Amino acid sequence: VYYQQYPIGDIHQLYSTDGTTWQDQDLTTLTGAPQPYILWSGFNIGNLQYVYYQDKVSLDLHQLNYNNANWSDTDLTVTAKTVRPSLSGEAAFVIPGTKKMRVYYVNDDNNHIMQLASSNGKTWASADLTKKSKAPKPDGGTRFSLTQPLPMTTSTCSMNPESISARFSSPQQQPGRTTISRLRETADLRSISPVSQGSRCKTTSTYFT
Repeated sequence: VYYQQYPIGDIHQLYSTDGTTWQDQDLTTLTGAPQPYILWSGFNIGNLQYVYYQDKVSLDLHQLNYNNANWSDTDLTVTAKTVRPSLSGEAAFVIPGTKKMRVYYVNDDNNHIMQLASSNGKTWASADLTKKSKAPKPDGGTRFSLTQPLPMTTSTCSMNPESISARFSSPQQQPGRTTISRLRETADLRSISPVSQGSRCKTTSTYFT
């Protein structure tokens, strides 16, 4: 759990290693980071942790990172050589199934929507999405609404005496009945036995970004 200390604004972490005993840690003091202004968001990739905030002096976007051993602070505005955020909000997440990290915000220069992208949390690239898409400027009070990418699912069902592959892109479907149904529709294989009658299926998912 991350929060800002009242009234000074330091970013703290409440954590537990056993779910019963809790400890508090001042991440601002621990890392020697500048005084935070707004704590925006955070996420984890396994044991690795990432927290995003704007500092009080320059309003630059910062990342607090735990590398499974130590915490450190990085000024992403400087690292990515990009425009600092406005105060309208920010969103950060990791793309499921990958280590690709994305941060979105409205910049303080021309109110364009910006994307910061990284695959390791250290090297960041900046892109002006409003300019790239030739989109209108967002409203000054914009809040971000993001959707997670859905995987393309490949199912291979082995049925004596043949092996058949089907490809579909709806991970919410039940793999057994849906796979056979799709196979019949696309290959007109009306003689296929149901999966429940001794067939074996292997399903893999690939995320497209």
